[in-house]
Amino acid sequence: MDGERLFLDNCAECHQVDGRGVANVYPALDGNETVAGSGADVALVLIIGRGEMPSFRGALSSAEMAAVINYVRNAWSNRGEPISAGEIDAL
Repeated sequence: MDGERLFLDNCAECHQVDGRGVANVYPALDGNETVAGSGADVALVLIIGRGEMPSFRGALSSAEMAAVINYVRNAWSNRGEPISAGEIDAL
């Protein structure tokens, strides 16, 4: 899976290609404390949705979610441990 491609296709419209979001509308992912925290927390946001962000359950497979999460958690200034599709399934 290409996490960057999945991000560009599913997330960049709101969170922007550079991960900086849109001030007071869509949060930045670059330097975001949730993104920097647990991969499981990021996965739950994708699974459940939050605020204006829709759930991606059914739209992305667990493997695709893992790929996009691992991309976001290591893009720009972010550095995070990888999460697996199995860990996402367990949630």
